[in-house]
Amino acid sequence: MPAYPDTTPRAWAASGSKSQQIAAHLARWAATAPPGTIVPAPDVIIARLTTSMTITDPTTTCVNRAITLLADRGILHRDNHTGHYHVTPAQPDTIA
Repeated sequence: MPAYPDTTPRAWAASGSKSQQIAAHLARWAATAPPGTIVPAPDVIIARLTTSMTITDPTTTCVNRAITLLADRGILHRDNHTGHYHVTPAQPDTIA
């Protein structure tokens, strides 16, 4: 998994777009989830976000973009056979 600056998720959480805020939340979740854990469906993520965060009206599009942001950074990876996203095993030089 490629490393990215520790400030990225903090900046996303503090002043990012809805997708970036959701990505910051998912990155924190992925850091504690076992490698290979399947990322929940967007509607499940939205249900959890509305009870735990102050993001107003998260949409499926925002969640999908957040997942893409994390996949681009190697935090999540897509199984080409099932289409599901999974938590990528952590690497020693990775900040999550």
